[in-house]
Order: sequence, then C-alpha cells, then structure tokens
Amino acid sequence: MTAKRAVGITVAALIALGMFPVVSTQPGADAVAHVQSFLELYSGVFTLLAFTATVVWGLIAADRIVPARHRILAQALHRMLGMVGLGLLGTHIVLQILAERAGILDAVIPFMDTRARLVATGLGTIASDLLIVVFAIGMVRGR
Repeated sequence: MTAKRAVGITVAALIALGMFPVVSTQPGADAVAHVQSFLELYSGVFTLLAFTATVVWGLIAADRIVPARHRILAQALHRMLGMVGLGLLGTHIVLQILAERAGILDAVIPFMDTRARLVATGLGTIASDLLIVVFAIGMVRGR
C-alpha cells in the first residue's frame, strides 16, 4: 500500500468517525434523512449533468485547436467528471433500491421490473450498463 493511499484511507476513516456523533443525535438523523430524500429525487439529474459535462470536456480535450497544456487540463477534468458521474450513478442506483422503486436485479438486468415503471427502469438499466462498459473500455484502453 502506498503512502498516498494510506493517508486517503486514514482521512476517510476519520471523517466517518467524526460523522458518527452527528448522525446519532435526532437533529443529525433528521439532516441525514433530508439529504437522502434530496438525493433520491435529484441524484439521477446530477448523474445526467455530470456525464453531459464529461462528454463536452472529452470533445474539448480531443480538439487540436486547444493548446497542449490546456488539453492536458481538459483531459484531467474529463476524467474527473467521469468519476463523479459514476459515483452519482452508484448513489442513484443504491438509493432507488433502498426506496424500493427498483430491485437488485433491476439494477443489472433490463426490463425485469414488474412495477408500472417498467420502461423507465429498463432504459435506465441499459444506460447504466453501457456507461459501465464505456468506463471499463476507457480504463483498459490506457493500458
């Protein structure tokens, strides 16, 4: 394990431990419930915005009109937005499963939903599967 990774894990653990007293109180639990309900409604929108920005910055990074030093920054922003989008996608999927709007199989296999939102959930599953494939190809392509 590298020193950077050890520091990152330590910081994440300290943040998690620091949050425990906050969420164990009633006002903290209320705040967490408000954040969860907000994210249940808007995590899909934020995911869409993040992936749209990822495509825009990917096009900017690939353009030869942009000077090389700016292209490197655009590529870094493109990768960062892609990772943010994947994080938001994971958040969206987990929150939809926890809210019982979708099942675990619905997150992987399209059109398995037996509820009224069959088409929306199925198209979302196809989109998320394709995004994960694009991410995997992008990671392998660099190697």
